Amino acid sequence: MTLTFIEIIISLISPIVAIYLFSANKKFILKQSKDNDEYIKQLHSEKISIEKMDGVIASFLAMYNASKDTGISALIKSGIKSLNNEHEVNYTVAEIHNRTGKHPLGNYKAQIEQAGVAIFFQKIDLPTFKINGGIEKIIAEINLKKNQHNNK
Repeated sequence: MTLTFIEIIISLISPIVAIYLFSANKKFILKQSKDNDEYIKQLHSEKISIEKMDGVIASFLAMYNASKDTGISALIKSGIKSLNNEHEVNYTVAEIHNRTGKHPLGNYKAQIEQAGVAIFFQKIDLPTFKINGGIEKIIAEINLKKNQHNNK
């Protein structure tokens, strides 16, 4: 009699457990799918980011090797503005420095790094660069905005 009672309980509980496990598995697989999609998007984004950085570096080195331009204006012409964030810009500048032995920011290195390299290159263009005091003006403008933001 007890064996039959246990068999009845197991036969009643088994479908409930199976439905629960099926549902839990379905949720798990859906979550894994979403996580995989996000990971693939992240990898694609990083690949594009690396391609952009490599393009800027290659363009800069072509100018550098031709002795046409070796500084901030070469970075502008190389498309450093196309880079998305501080990390990408800093990596690119550091890589150029490593490959050439010369820092592309020159005498303005400390000032630009303090202001923020990515912000600086988003604000400067060749006409502004060519104006006497253009670099200093952009750095002062960035620092002023930072100070106003910090004082709030």
